[in-house]
Amino acid sequence: MKNIIRDKAVSSESQATPPKWTEKDGVFRFSVTSDGTTGEQWIARLETRGFCIGDYVKNLLRKDFNPTSGITFDLVVLKGRLDRDSYRANGHHHLEEPNEEVVCLIRNQFSDKELEAMGLYFIIEMDEIKNNCLIEDPDLLISDRVSDCSCLEFYYEDQPNNMFNDHNVGFAFVVS
Repeated sequence: MKNIIRDKAVSSESQATPPKWTEKDGVFRFSVTSDGTTGEQWIARLETRGFCIGDYVKNLLRKDFNPTSGITFDLVVLKGRLDRDSYRANGHHHLEEPNEEVVCLIRNQFSDKELEAMGLYFIIEMDEIKNNCLIEDPDLLISDRVSDCSCLEFYYEDQPNNMFNDHNVGFAFVVS
């Protein structure tokens, strides 16, 4: 029996655990399951593992976070360029924007080495979050491996060098 990871066959004897994701044509599929972790607990869990959590994300996790427990989210991450205004018009009606809990679960599940193996620097959730601490315009929550450390932070959509045009970006969605 063989498992496929990024189109490379790996014998099941040489692999102790099943793959965390599958990939076909730039679309990654995997699942994450919630465990009741509160926003404050997410901050502690990720920082203990060496992740940087931005102050604005900490504020979001402390104020507006509603944890679930035992919910499995089936996810797809679309790699590459994405016109966020037309993705649903192109046959993606079964995709929903993940919430901040799902982004924490994704960041917790994948190491920087695994994101690198996926060819990704960023995984962006497409649900606009009102970040009242910084600006009035909506932000997107991202998981990244580009900074000096692995991060969970906000991305303001109109920043220079818009990441939406980068082929090393993945856009996360929950499959409904």
